[in-house]
Amino acid sequence: MQFPKTPKTLCATLFAACTALTTFPGSVLAVEGVSPTLLVTPTTTMPSVETASFDPGTNKLTLPFVKLNGDARYQSVVVQLLDMGKLLLDDPSVGDMIEYTTTGNILRLPQVTVGTTTYPRISLTNPQFALLSVGGLVLDAGTTGKYTLDIVVTVMGAAAPAATITNVPKPATQEAFCNAPEMRETITQSAQGLTGSWTLNSCSFNGTTGTIAMTLVTPFMTLPYSAQYTYR
Repeated sequence: MQFPKTPKTLCATLFAACTALTTFPGSVLAVEGVSPTLLVTPTTTMPSVETASFDPGTNKLTLPFVKLNGDARYQSVVVQLLDMGKLLLDDPSVGDMIEYTTTGNILRLPQVTVGTTTYPRISLTNPQFALLSVGGLVLDAGTTGKYTLDIVVTVMGAAAPAATITNVPKPATQEAFCNAPEMRETITQSAQGLTGSWTLNSCSFNGTTGTIAMTLVTPFMTLPYSAQYTYR
């Protein structure tokens, strides 16, 4: 099979159903009950070249690992492509790791398998996708967790159902808690496609409970967000 050379042709073959799906503004759409920042799993085994797999029947893209904004790294991520954006095959900017950067909204995939065919070094610019599931945050080798973490995100005074995660590490200090990007991403990735500028208003941690307050400013509204993290 010869890899299609144009995005339009690719959408009709590799991503067969993408144009039939409803599209939404923004790049990452949070799914109720799913947050990529809440699950923490230590891991030490990673492939030398990470390979994603795509199912054209469901439009699901499965990522064994993904590095977010050059920092936090997650494993076993599954997304549904709503719009692939601009696709580039054999992109020299793609390395050995799957990477997603929110600045520029670019997903870089070292390899993608579709059925029995593997395509090298694919980048998607300005894709739209919905997060379906995530296996956890990849920690440094030897890092362990022994706490249960309850997280409640509140938007404009309305609290979402609590998410409870087991076997997670607890930050040693307030500085470590407030400087951890995955904590703030719990809030920013709950915006469900809304785009704008985020402002960190406050952050505190007393060794058991942490609270982060942020504000999202969009062209149409200003939304207060907060999250409470309780370790037990």
